[in-house]
Amino acid sequence: MALGGLSILYWAIVLVQSTLKLLWLDELITFYVARLGSARAIWNALLRGTDPNPPLIHILSMWAMRVFGQNTFGLRLPAMLASWAGMTGLYLFLRARLSVIFSMIGVCSFMAMAGFDYSCDERSYALLLCFSIVSLLLWRRIVEGRNKNLPAIGLALALAAGISSNYFGGLAVFPIAVGEAARTFQQKRFCWRVWLALLAGSASILAYLPLIHAAMIRFIPHAWDKAKLSNIPGAYFEMIDYVLIPALILLAAVPATNILHGRGWRMPWDQNREVQPSTEKRSFPPYEMAAMITLGLYPVLGYGIATVLSGMIAPRCIIPVCYAFAMLIATSAYRLFAGKAKFAIALLALFLTWVSVREIVIGVGGLQQKQAFFALRDQLPVLSGSEKILVPDYLLVLPFYYYASPDIASRIVFPVDFQAIHKYESDDAGDQNLWAGRNRVFPMPVEKVASLEADHTGESVIVAPNNNWLLQELRATGYHPLLLRFSPHGDQLGNLERMSKPDPAYFTVNLSKPNKENP
Repeated sequence: MALGGLSILYWAIVLVQSTLKLLWLDELITFYVARLGSARAIWNALLRGTDPNPPLIHILSMWAMRVFGQNTFGLRLPAMLASWAGMTGLYLFLRARLSVIFSMIGVCSFMAMAGFDYSCDERSYALLLCFSIVSLLLWRRIVEGRNKNLPAIGLALALAAGISSNYFGGLAVFPIAVGEAARTFQQKRFCWRVWLALLAGSASILAYLPLIHAAMIRFIPHAWDKAKLSNIPGAYFEMIDYVLIPALILLAAVPATNILHGRGWRMPWDQNREVQPSTEKRSFPPYEMAAMITLGLYPVLGYGIATVLSGMIAPRCIIPVCYAFAMLIATSAYRLFAGKAKFAIALLALFLTWVSVREIVIGVGGLQQKQAFFALRDQLPVLSGSEKILVPDYLLVLPFYYYASPDIASRIVFPVDFQAIHKYESDDAGDQNLWAGRNRVFPMPVEKVASLEADHTGESVIVAPNNNWLLQELRATGYHPLLLRFSPHGDQLGNLERMSKPDPAYFTVNLSKPNKENP
Protein backbone atom coordinates (compact mmCIF):
# COMPACT_ATOMS: atom_id res chain seq x y z
CA MET A 1 0.00 0.00 0.00
CA ALA A 2 2.68 2.50 1.04
CA LEU A 3 4.95 1.61 -1.85
CA GLY A 4 2.01 1.90 -4.24
CA GLY A 5 1.21 5.37 -2.95
CA LEU A 6 4.83 6.46 -3.28
CA SER A 7 4.92 5.07 -6.82
CA ILE A 8 1.79 7.03 -7.80
CA LEU A 9 3.36 10.18 -6.37
CA TYR A 10 6.60 9.46 -8.21
CA TRP A 11 5.02 8.93 -11.63
CA ALA A 12 2.74 11.93 -11.24
CA ILE A 13 5.81 14.11 -10.59
CA VAL A 14 8.14 12.80 -13.28
CA LEU A 15 5.53 12.67 -16.04
CA VAL A 16 4.47 16.26 -15.39
CA GLN A 17 8.04 17.50 -15.04
CA SER A 18 9.10 15.67 -18.19
CA THR A 19 6.33 17.48 -20.06
CA LEU A 20 7.34 20.88 -18.69
CA LYS A 21 11.09 20.49 -18.97
CA LEU A 22 12.87 21.04 -22.27
CA LEU A 23 15.50 18.64 -23.51
CA TRP A 24 18.87 20.20 -22.68
CA LEU A 25 22.32 19.78 -24.19
CA ASP A 26 23.37 16.55 -22.46
CA GLU A 27 20.05 14.84 -23.13
CA LEU A 28 20.18 15.80 -26.79
CA ILE A 29 23.69 14.36 -27.01
CA THR A 30 22.19 11.10 -25.70
CA PHE A 31 19.36 11.44 -28.22
CA TYR A 32 21.54 11.90 -31.29
CA VAL A 33 24.04 9.23 -30.26
CA ALA A 34 21.18 6.78 -29.61
CA ARG A 35 19.74 7.58 -33.05
CA LEU A 36 22.80 6.00 -34.65
CA GLY A 37 20.84 2.77 -34.30
CA SER A 38 23.38 0.12 -33.28
CA ALA A 39 25.66 -0.67 -30.38
CA ARG A 40 28.69 -0.64 -32.70
CA ALA A 41 27.89 2.82 -34.05
CA ILE A 42 27.29 4.11 -30.52
CA TRP A 43 30.61 2.69 -29.34
CA ASN A 44 32.47 4.29 -32.26
CA ALA A 45 30.86 7.66 -31.56
CA LEU A 46 31.90 7.48 -27.90
CA LEU A 47 35.39 6.40 -28.92
CA ARG A 48 35.70 9.62 -30.94
CA GLY A 49 34.77 11.63 -27.84
CA THR A 50 31.21 12.58 -28.73
CA ASP A 51 30.18 11.86 -25.13
CA PRO A 52 32.58 11.10 -22.24
CA ASN A 53 30.27 8.42 -20.84
CA PRO A 54 29.95 4.65 -21.25
CA PRO A 55 27.28 3.35 -23.64
CA LEU A 56 24.50 1.81 -21.53
CA ILE A 57 22.21 4.87 -21.38
CA HIS A 58 22.56 5.40 -25.15
CA ILE A 59 21.72 1.77 -25.89
CA LEU A 60 18.69 1.82 -23.57
CA SER A 61 17.51 5.04 -25.21
CA MET A 62 17.93 3.48 -28.65
CA TRP A 63 15.71 0.55 -27.69
CA ALA A 64 13.12 2.74 -25.97
CA MET A 65 12.82 5.04 -28.98
CA ARG A 66 12.35 2.07 -31.29
CA VAL A 67 9.28 1.13 -29.26
CA PHE A 68 7.87 4.53 -28.24
CA GLY A 69 9.19 6.76 -31.01
CA GLN A 70 11.86 9.43 -31.22
CA ASN A 71 10.17 11.83 -28.84
CA THR A 72 10.66 13.17 -25.34
CA PHE A 73 8.76 10.33 -23.67
CA GLY A 74 10.57 7.61 -25.59
CA LEU A 75 13.93 9.21 -24.86
CA ARG A 76 13.36 9.76 -21.14
CA LEU A 77 11.56 6.51 -20.33
CA PRO A 78 14.69 4.47 -19.39
CA ALA A 79 15.77 7.11 -16.86
CA MET A 80 12.27 7.39 -15.39
CA LEU A 81 12.02 3.61 -15.02
CA ALA A 82 15.51 3.38 -13.52
CA SER A 83 14.80 6.11 -10.98
CA TRP A 84 11.50 4.46 -10.02
CA ALA A 85 13.29 1.12 -9.58
CA GLY A 86 15.88 2.90 -7.43
CA MET A 87 13.17 4.53 -5.29
CA THR A 88 11.50 1.13 -4.90
CA GLY A 89 14.83 -0.40 -3.92
CA LEU A 90 15.39 2.34 -1.34
CA TYR A 91 11.99 1.63 0.21
CA LEU A 92 12.66 -2.12 0.32
CA PHE A 93 16.10 -1.58 1.81
CA LEU A 94 14.62 0.53 4.60
CA ARG A 95 11.49 -1.58 5.07
CA ALA A 96 13.53 -4.69 5.91
CA ARG A 97 14.75 -2.93 9.06
CA LEU A 98 12.21 -0.22 9.83
CA SER A 99 8.44 0.11 9.94
CA VAL A 100 6.38 1.51 7.08
CA ILE A 101 6.25 5.09 8.31
CA PHE A 102 10.02 5.44 8.76
CA SER A 103 10.64 3.81 5.39
CA MET A 104 8.31 6.35 3.83
CA ILE A 105 10.12 9.17 5.64
CA GLY A 106 13.37 8.01 4.05
CA VAL A 107 11.90 7.84 0.54
CA CYS A 108 10.12 11.19 0.82
CA SER A 109 13.28 12.86 2.12
CA PHE A 110 15.08 11.60 -1.00
CA MET A 111 12.33 12.97 -3.24
CA ALA A 112 12.85 16.38 -1.61
CA MET A 113 16.54 16.42 -2.64
CA ALA A 114 18.05 17.94 -5.76
CA GLY A 115 19.29 14.52 -6.85
CA PHE A 116 15.68 13.50 -7.44
CA ASP A 117 15.45 16.15 -10.19
CA TYR A 118 17.45 13.90 -12.51
CA SER A 119 14.76 11.22 -12.47
CA CYS A 120 13.48 12.25 -15.89
CA ASP A 121 16.81 13.36 -17.41
CA GLU A 122 18.00 10.87 -19.99
CA ARG A 123 21.54 10.66 -18.74
CA SER A 124 23.39 8.18 -16.56
CA TYR A 125 22.37 9.60 -13.18
CA ALA A 126 19.11 7.69 -12.69
CA LEU A 127 20.94 4.50 -13.61
CA LEU A 128 23.59 5.28 -10.99
CA LEU A 129 20.85 5.55 -8.38
CA CYS A 130 19.22 2.34 -9.49
CA PHE A 131 22.29 0.11 -9.60
CA SER A 132 23.77 1.47 -6.37
CA ILE A 133 20.71 0.47 -4.32
CA VAL A 134 20.26 -2.81 -6.21
CA SER A 135 23.87 -3.67 -5.31
CA LEU A 136 23.17 -3.09 -1.62
CA LEU A 137 20.02 -5.21 -1.73
CA LEU A 138 21.85 -8.06 -3.43
CA TRP A 139 24.71 -7.85 -0.93
CA ARG A 140 22.18 -8.21 1.89
CA ARG A 141 20.63 -11.18 0.10
CA ILE A 142 24.02 -12.88 -0.17
CA VAL A 143 24.86 -12.57 3.52
CA GLU A 144 21.35 -13.29 4.85
CA GLY A 145 19.67 -15.49 2.25
CA ARG A 146 19.88 -19.23 1.77
CA ASN A 147 20.58 -19.21 -1.95
CA LYS A 148 23.78 -17.16 -2.21
CA ASN A 149 24.96 -17.95 -5.74
CA LEU A 150 22.29 -16.13 -7.76
CA PRO A 151 22.49 -12.93 -5.66
CA ALA A 152 26.29 -13.02 -6.03
CA ILE A 153 25.97 -13.21 -9.81
CA GLY A 154 23.38 -10.44 -9.66
CA LEU A 155 25.70 -8.26 -7.56
CA ALA A 156 28.51 -8.60 -10.10
CA LEU A 157 26.11 -7.73 -12.93
CA ALA A 158 24.65 -4.75 -11.04
CA LEU A 159 28.12 -3.33 -10.39
CA ALA A 160 29.07 -3.86 -14.03
CA ALA A 161 25.84 -2.17 -15.14
CA GLY A 162 26.57 0.81 -12.89
CA ILE A 163 30.03 1.19 -14.42
CA SER A 164 28.49 0.80 -17.89
CA SER A 165 26.23 3.75 -17.05
CA ASN A 166 28.84 6.07 -15.58
CA TYR A 167 32.46 5.35 -14.76
CA PHE A 168 31.89 6.60 -11.21
CA GLY A 169 29.40 3.76 -10.84
CA GLY A 170 32.45 1.86 -9.62
CA LEU A 171 32.16 3.77 -6.33
CA ALA A 172 29.36 1.33 -5.42
CA VAL A 173 32.09 -1.17 -4.56
CA PHE A 174 33.23 0.86 -1.53
CA PRO A 175 30.08 0.76 0.68
CA ILE A 176 29.74 -2.97 0.19
CA ALA A 177 33.46 -3.62 0.75
CA VAL A 178 33.49 -1.59 3.98
CA GLY A 179 30.21 -3.13 5.15
CA GLU A 180 31.36 -6.64 4.36
CA ALA A 181 34.67 -6.08 6.14
CA ALA A 182 32.74 -4.86 9.20
CA ARG A 183 30.41 -7.88 9.03
CA THR A 184 33.35 -10.27 8.74
CA PHE A 185 34.98 -8.68 11.79
CA GLN A 186 31.70 -8.70 13.74
CA GLN A 187 30.50 -12.21 12.89
CA LYS A 188 33.87 -13.85 12.20
CA ARG A 189 32.49 -15.29 8.98
CA PHE A 190 34.17 -14.72 5.63
CA CYS A 191 31.91 -14.72 2.53
CA TRP A 192 34.07 -15.26 -0.52
CA ARG A 193 31.07 -14.81 -2.84
CA VAL A 194 30.77 -11.12 -1.93
CA TRP A 195 34.44 -10.40 -2.62
CA LEU A 196 34.42 -12.37 -5.85
CA ALA A 197 31.33 -10.48 -7.02
CA LEU A 198 32.96 -7.14 -6.15
CA LEU A 199 36.08 -8.11 -8.08
CA ALA A 200 34.16 -9.39 -11.11
CA GLY A 201 31.83 -6.39 -11.25
CA SER A 202 34.57 -3.78 -10.89
CA ALA A 203 36.71 -5.55 -13.51
CA SER A 204 34.16 -4.50 -16.14
CA ILE A 205 35.80 -1.08 -16.25
CA LEU A 206 38.68 -2.67 -18.17
CA ALA A 207 36.41 -2.97 -21.19
CA TYR A 208 35.96 0.81 -21.22
CA LEU A 209 39.60 1.83 -20.98
CA PRO A 210 39.69 2.91 -24.66
CA LEU A 211 36.65 5.17 -24.12
CA ILE A 212 38.11 6.57 -20.88
CA HIS A 213 41.42 7.29 -22.60
CA ALA A 214 39.70 9.05 -25.51
CA ALA A 215 37.57 11.15 -23.15
CA MET A 216 40.54 12.18 -21.01
CA ILE A 217 42.59 13.29 -24.00
CA ARG A 218 39.74 15.35 -25.42
CA PHE A 219 38.15 16.89 -22.34
CA ILE A 220 40.68 17.21 -19.51
CA PRO A 221 42.74 20.17 -20.85
CA HIS A 222 39.79 22.60 -20.70
CA ALA A 223 37.15 20.72 -18.68
CA TRP A 224 34.42 22.64 -16.85
CA ASP A 225 34.27 20.00 -14.12
CA LYS A 226 37.92 19.73 -13.08
CA ALA A 227 38.29 17.73 -9.88
CA LYS A 228 39.13 19.85 -6.84
CA LEU A 229 38.96 18.63 -3.27
CA SER A 230 37.67 22.09 -2.31
CA ASN A 231 34.48 21.30 -4.28
CA ILE A 232 33.48 18.44 -1.95
CA PRO A 233 31.26 20.54 0.41
CA GLY A 234 29.51 22.13 -2.56
CA ALA A 235 28.85 18.70 -4.07
CA TYR A 236 26.99 17.66 -0.92
CA PHE A 237 24.78 20.72 -1.02
CA GLU A 238 24.23 20.60 -4.78
CA MET A 239 22.84 17.06 -4.62
CA ILE A 240 21.12 17.02 -1.22
CA ASP A 241 20.00 20.65 -1.39
CA TYR A 242 18.28 22.18 1.65
CA VAL A 243 17.37 18.72 3.00
CA LEU A 244 20.97 18.69 4.22
CA ILE A 245 19.91 21.00 7.08
CA PRO A 246 17.19 18.79 8.68
CA ALA A 247 19.36 15.75 7.95
CA LEU A 248 22.22 17.16 10.00
CA ILE A 249 19.82 18.25 12.73
CA LEU A 250 18.36 14.74 12.99
CA LEU A 251 21.81 13.16 12.97
CA ALA A 252 22.99 15.47 15.75
CA ALA A 253 19.79 15.01 17.74
CA VAL A 254 20.34 11.27 18.22
CA PRO A 255 23.55 11.46 20.31
CA ALA A 256 22.33 14.66 21.99
CA THR A 257 19.12 12.95 23.08
CA ASN A 258 21.06 9.94 24.35
CA ILE A 259 23.25 12.22 26.45
CA LEU A 260 20.24 14.04 27.88
CA HIS A 261 18.48 10.76 28.63
CA GLY A 262 21.56 9.66 30.51
CA ARG A 263 21.22 12.72 32.70
CA GLY A 264 17.56 12.08 33.41
CA TRP A 265 16.04 14.51 30.90
CA ARG A 266 12.86 13.61 29.02
CA MET A 267 12.12 14.87 25.51
CA PRO A 268 8.64 16.10 24.48
CA TRP A 269 8.20 13.02 22.31
CA ASP A 270 8.91 10.77 25.32
CA GLN A 271 5.56 11.70 26.84
CA ASN A 272 2.42 9.60 26.26
CA ARG A 273 4.09 7.01 24.09
CA GLU A 274 1.45 5.51 21.74
CA VAL A 275 3.38 2.40 20.68
CA GLN A 276 6.01 0.53 22.65
CA PRO A 277 9.44 0.32 21.01
CA SER A 278 9.34 -3.46 21.23
CA THR A 279 6.70 -3.49 18.50
CA GLU A 280 9.06 -1.75 16.08
CA LYS A 281 11.40 -3.64 13.80
CA ARG A 282 15.05 -3.66 14.81
CA SER A 283 17.27 -1.02 13.27
CA PHE A 284 20.19 -1.62 10.93
CA PRO A 285 23.01 -3.90 12.09
CA PRO A 286 26.43 -2.26 12.52
CA TYR A 287 27.83 -3.57 9.24
CA GLU A 288 24.96 -2.03 7.25
CA MET A 289 25.45 1.24 9.11
CA ALA A 290 29.09 1.10 8.05
CA ALA A 291 27.97 0.67 4.43
CA MET A 292 25.53 3.60 4.70
CA ILE A 293 28.16 5.89 6.19
CA THR A 294 30.57 4.93 3.39
CA LEU A 295 27.84 5.68 0.87
CA GLY A 296 27.54 9.08 2.52
CA LEU A 297 31.24 9.63 1.77
CA TYR A 298 30.68 9.34 -2.00
CA PRO A 299 31.77 12.95 -2.66
CA VAL A 300 34.99 12.44 -0.70
CA LEU A 301 35.71 9.16 -2.51
CA GLY A 302 34.66 10.46 -5.93
CA TYR A 303 36.56 13.71 -5.83
CA GLY A 304 39.59 12.03 -4.28
CA ILE A 305 39.78 9.41 -7.03
CA ALA A 306 39.06 11.97 -9.76
CA THR A 307 41.82 14.25 -8.46
CA VAL A 308 44.35 11.43 -8.74
CA LEU A 309 43.13 9.66 -11.89
CA SER A 310 40.60 11.21 -14.25
CA GLY A 311 40.83 14.91 -13.43
CA MET A 312 37.10 15.41 -14.08
CA ILE A 313 33.98 14.89 -11.99
CA ALA A 314 30.61 16.62 -11.75
CA PRO A 315 28.50 16.58 -8.56
CA ARG A 316 25.89 14.55 -10.46
CA CYS A 317 28.36 11.65 -10.64
CA ILE A 318 28.08 11.12 -6.89
CA ILE A 319 24.27 11.28 -6.87
CA PRO A 320 23.84 8.05 -4.79
CA VAL A 321 24.96 10.12 -1.78
CA CYS A 322 21.30 11.20 -1.69
CA TYR A 323 20.31 7.64 -0.79
CA ALA A 324 22.81 7.66 2.06
CA PHE A 325 21.27 10.74 3.62
CA ALA A 326 17.76 9.38 3.06
CA MET A 327 18.79 6.22 4.93
CA LEU A 328 20.41 8.19 7.73
CA ILE A 329 17.33 10.44 8.03
CA ALA A 330 15.07 7.39 8.31
CA THR A 331 17.37 5.72 10.83
CA SER A 332 17.74 8.87 12.95
CA ALA A 333 13.98 9.42 12.89
CA TYR A 334 13.48 5.84 14.06
CA ARG A 335 15.89 6.25 16.94
CA LEU A 336 14.22 9.47 18.00
CA PHE A 337 10.56 8.65 17.40
CA ALA A 338 10.19 4.85 17.54
CA GLY A 339 6.88 4.29 19.29
CA LYS A 340 5.84 7.97 19.00
CA ALA A 341 3.44 7.84 16.08
CA LYS A 342 2.36 11.48 16.18
CA PHE A 343 5.90 12.80 15.83
CA ALA A 344 6.72 10.31 13.06
CA ILE A 345 3.57 11.24 11.13
CA ALA A 346 4.40 14.93 11.54
CA LEU A 347 7.88 14.36 10.11
CA LEU A 348 6.45 12.39 7.19
CA ALA A 349 3.93 15.18 6.54
CA LEU A 350 6.79 17.70 6.60
CA PHE A 351 8.70 15.88 3.87
CA LEU A 352 5.57 15.27 1.78
CA THR A 353 4.80 18.99 1.94
CA TRP A 354 8.41 19.76 1.11
CA VAL A 355 8.26 17.52 -1.97
CA SER A 356 4.99 19.08 -3.13
CA VAL A 357 6.14 22.68 -2.74
CA ARG A 358 9.51 21.98 -4.31
CA GLU A 359 8.00 20.29 -7.34
CA ILE A 360 5.57 23.18 -7.85
CA VAL A 361 8.49 25.62 -7.81
CA ILE A 362 10.47 23.46 -10.24
CA GLY A 363 7.43 23.05 -12.49
CA VAL A 364 6.88 26.81 -12.64
CA GLY A 365 10.58 27.29 -13.39
CA GLY A 366 10.41 24.72 -16.18
CA LEU A 367 7.36 26.37 -17.70
CA GLN A 368 9.01 29.80 -17.57
CA GLN A 369 12.16 28.40 -19.15
CA LYS A 370 10.15 26.81 -21.93
CA GLN A 371 8.28 30.05 -22.62
CA ALA A 372 11.52 32.04 -22.64
CA PHE A 373 13.18 29.58 -25.00
CA PHE A 374 10.29 29.54 -27.44
CA ALA A 375 10.17 33.35 -27.35
CA LEU A 376 13.85 33.36 -28.30
CA ARG A 377 13.20 30.92 -31.12
CA ASP A 378 10.07 32.59 -32.45
CA GLN A 379 11.50 36.13 -32.48
CA LEU A 380 14.56 35.18 -34.49
CA PRO A 381 15.15 37.93 -37.08
CA VAL A 382 14.84 36.70 -40.66
CA LEU A 383 16.61 39.19 -42.90
CA SER A 384 16.61 37.68 -46.36
CA GLY A 385 15.46 34.13 -45.81
CA SER A 386 18.75 32.54 -46.89
CA GLU A 387 21.38 33.72 -44.39
CA LYS A 388 23.14 31.29 -42.11
CA ILE A 389 22.23 31.26 -38.44
CA LEU A 390 25.36 30.91 -36.32
CA VAL A 391 24.79 29.59 -32.80
CA PRO A 392 28.24 29.47 -31.12
CA ASP A 393 26.90 28.73 -27.61
CA TYR A 394 27.15 24.96 -27.14
CA LEU A 395 24.44 24.97 -24.47
CA LEU A 396 22.01 26.60 -26.88
CA VAL A 397 22.72 25.15 -30.30
CA LEU A 398 21.31 21.61 -29.96
CA PRO A 399 18.05 22.69 -28.24
CA PHE A 400 17.73 25.53 -30.77
CA TYR A 401 18.12 23.08 -33.65
CA TYR A 402 15.86 20.41 -32.14
CA TYR A 403 12.94 22.77 -31.45
CA ALA A 404 13.32 24.93 -34.59
CA SER A 405 11.16 24.68 -37.70
CA PRO A 406 12.73 22.74 -40.60
CA ASP A 407 13.43 25.97 -42.49
CA ILE A 408 15.28 27.52 -39.57
CA ALA A 409 17.05 24.28 -38.62
CA SER A 410 18.41 23.86 -42.15
CA ARG A 411 20.35 27.13 -41.80
CA ILE A 412 21.78 26.61 -38.29
CA VAL A 413 25.57 26.24 -38.08
CA PHE A 414 27.73 25.64 -35.03
CA PRO A 415 30.99 27.56 -35.54
CA VAL A 416 34.23 26.39 -33.90
CA ASP A 417 37.63 28.01 -33.37
CA PHE A 418 39.33 26.35 -30.42
CA GLN A 419 42.11 28.91 -30.24
CA ALA A 420 39.55 31.69 -29.83
CA ILE A 421 37.39 29.61 -27.49
CA HIS A 422 40.35 29.02 -25.17
CA LYS A 423 41.10 32.75 -25.24
CA TYR A 424 37.66 33.87 -24.11
CA GLU A 425 35.96 30.90 -22.44
CA SER A 426 36.81 28.91 -19.31
CA ASP A 427 35.95 25.53 -20.85
CA ASP A 428 35.36 23.89 -24.21
CA ALA A 429 33.46 20.78 -23.09
CA GLY A 430 30.38 21.16 -25.26
CA ASP A 431 32.42 22.44 -28.20
CA GLN A 432 34.51 19.26 -28.03
CA ASN A 433 31.34 17.11 -27.88
CA LEU A 434 29.95 18.73 -31.00
CA TRP A 435 33.23 18.80 -32.89
CA ALA A 436 33.79 15.07 -32.22
CA GLY A 437 30.30 14.27 -33.52
CA ARG A 438 30.40 16.46 -36.63
CA ASN A 439 29.19 14.93 -39.90
CA ARG A 440 28.27 11.65 -38.21
CA VAL A 441 26.21 12.19 -35.07
CA PHE A 442 24.79 15.70 -34.99
CA PRO A 443 22.51 16.90 -37.78
CA MET A 444 23.61 20.56 -38.07
CA PRO A 445 26.93 21.55 -39.69
CA VAL A 446 29.84 22.04 -37.30
CA GLU A 447 32.34 24.24 -39.12
CA LYS A 448 35.50 26.16 -38.39
CA VAL A 449 35.10 29.92 -38.47
CA ALA A 450 37.87 30.17 -41.07
CA SER A 451 35.87 28.03 -43.49
CA LEU A 452 32.79 30.18 -42.96
CA GLU A 453 34.81 33.28 -43.82
CA ALA A 454 36.31 31.60 -46.87
CA ASP A 455 32.84 30.76 -48.19
CA HIS A 456 32.03 34.48 -48.53
CA THR A 457 28.56 33.71 -47.27
CA GLY A 458 27.85 37.37 -46.62
CA GLU A 459 25.27 38.28 -44.06
CA SER A 460 24.76 35.91 -41.13
CA VAL A 461 22.64 36.01 -37.99
CA ILE A 462 24.38 35.19 -34.70
CA VAL A 463 22.39 33.94 -31.71
CA ALA A 464 24.58 34.13 -28.62
CA PRO A 465 25.24 36.04 -25.40
CA ASN A 466 26.96 39.39 -25.90
CA ASN A 467 30.18 38.10 -24.29
CA ASN A 468 30.34 34.92 -26.38
CA TRP A 469 33.77 33.97 -27.70
CA LEU A 470 32.77 34.36 -31.37
CA LEU A 471 31.48 37.90 -30.93
CA GLN A 472 34.58 38.90 -28.97
CA GLU A 473 36.88 37.36 -31.59
CA LEU A 474 35.01 39.03 -34.47
CA ARG A 475 35.32 42.42 -32.78
CA ALA A 476 39.00 41.83 -32.09
CA THR A 477 39.69 41.01 -35.75
CA GLY A 478 37.90 44.02 -37.26
CA TYR A 479 34.33 42.81 -37.73
CA HIS A 480 31.44 44.83 -36.36
CA PRO A 481 28.51 42.59 -35.34
CA LEU A 482 25.35 44.65 -35.19
CA LEU A 483 23.10 44.08 -32.18
CA LEU A 484 19.50 43.61 -33.31
CA ARG A 485 17.81 42.87 -29.99
CA PHE A 486 18.20 41.01 -26.74
CA SER A 487 16.02 37.98 -26.19
CA PRO A 488 12.94 38.50 -24.02
CA HIS A 489 13.18 36.91 -20.56
CA GLY A 490 16.58 35.43 -21.46
CA ASP A 491 17.50 35.17 -17.79
CA GLN A 492 14.86 32.44 -17.39
CA LEU A 493 16.84 30.13 -19.66
CA GLY A 494 18.86 29.25 -16.57
CA ASN A 495 15.91 28.21 -14.40
CA LEU A 496 16.76 24.49 -14.59
CA GLU A 497 19.67 23.08 -16.55
CA ARG A 498 21.13 26.09 -18.33
CA MET A 499 20.10 26.53 -21.96
CA SER A 500 22.52 29.38 -22.63
CA LYS A 501 25.57 31.16 -21.22
CA PRO A 502 24.24 33.73 -20.08
CA ASP A 503 21.31 35.70 -21.70
CA PRO A 504 21.44 35.42 -25.52
CA ALA A 505 20.86 38.18 -28.05
CA TYR A 506 20.56 38.52 -31.84
CA PHE A 507 23.34 39.97 -33.99
CA THR A 508 24.01 40.25 -37.68
CA VAL A 509 27.43 40.35 -39.34
CA ASN A 510 28.98 40.06 -42.78
CA LEU A 511 31.69 37.41 -42.71
CA SER A 512 33.05 38.29 -46.14
CA LYS A 513 36.71 39.22 -45.60
CA PRO A 514 36.87 41.99 -48.22
CA ASN A 515 34.40 44.06 -46.20
CA LYS A 516 34.39 43.72 -42.43
CA GLU A 517 31.86 46.47 -41.90
CA ASN A 518 28.20 45.92 -41.20
CA PRO A 519 26.06 45.36 -44.31
